Amino acid sequence: MLDLNNSKFVDFQKVRIQEVQSELPRGCIPRSLEVILRAECVEKTQAGDRCDFIGTLIVVPDVSKLSSQIGPRAETATRVNGSDDNEGVGGLKALGIRDLTYKMAFLAFHVVPCNAKFGGKDYNVDELSMEKLKQTMTDQEWIKIYEMSNDKNLISNLCQSLFPMIYGNDEIKKGILLMLFGGVPKKTLEGTSLRGDINICIVGDPSTAKSHFLT
Repeated sequence: MLDLNNSKFVDFQKVRIQEVQSELPRGCIPRSLEVILRAECVEKTQAGDRCDFIGTLIVVPDVSKLSSQIGPRAETATRVNGSDDNEGVGGLKALGIRDLTYKMAFLAFHVVPCNAKFGGKDYNVDELSMEKLKQTMTDQEWIKIYEMSNDKNLISNLCQSLFPMIYGNDEIKKGILLMLFGGVPKKTLEGTSLRGDINICIVGDPSTAKSHFLT
């Protein structure tokens, strides 16, 4: 029995991490893994964030598959699937014993947000001064960025360099350009963090370069 007086309750969260589609070989399906967060690690990551999880691999019972294969639920599944071959139930299932399966999970005790734009480290743009940003670039890159900042037709030039093979659709090109750069993350008065990612949905007729835009 659970002794509530001598028990210590902590926050619990289960997240799922998935491989990035852009880093996979072509035609491969991204794999996923469940991560269990407890105590102070809860709510440190949100959907869409890139994080480094430090912890250990564990084996946990798969409760979702613990439902009995006999009874009303199995009888309903038999009627739907039409697999009633009147063989009955044999083995331990005849005694009502359920098969317990296991699955791999990751128990994390430390969560660190990472950003691939800065070599895997997460920097706050407000705290990152121009001198520190300049140290991460070469002299040629810094001069090129300075020249681009003084260009009045910067947006149109970037669109032409990103989509040289696609004619027209200037608004879609600008939207994808903004999506690549991202927005500004915000934090509400209630303490909710809003990600600055920009999403775009392209809807159109066949053979209108939608796939080329996404590529």
